[in-house]
Amino acid sequence: MAKVGAKVGLTLKLFAKSQWEFIRPELEISEIDTSKTGEEIKKEINRAVKVSRLAYDALTEEMNKLIKEQAEVLNEEVNKSKE
Repeated sequence: MAKVGAKVGLTLKLFAKSQWEFIRPELEISEIDTSKTGEEIKKEINRAVKVSRLAYDALTEEMNKLIKEQAEVLNEEVNKSKE
């Protein structure tokens, strides 16, 4: 039984005025069972898209927390170095 996958990625600037900070959100659906009928494959992909979105939202929320935490640490280090 053949299986296929699809992956889509897009590189974006993290901040409007940034020069070097980029983010690359990616979504992937893999191992789509090609032995199913067209309608079954569509249902499988639709379910995978919904779950992918839930996973992506959870991961980006966690990443935002990590970025904010690191930004605070870096700001403290910069401020200490200025003293």
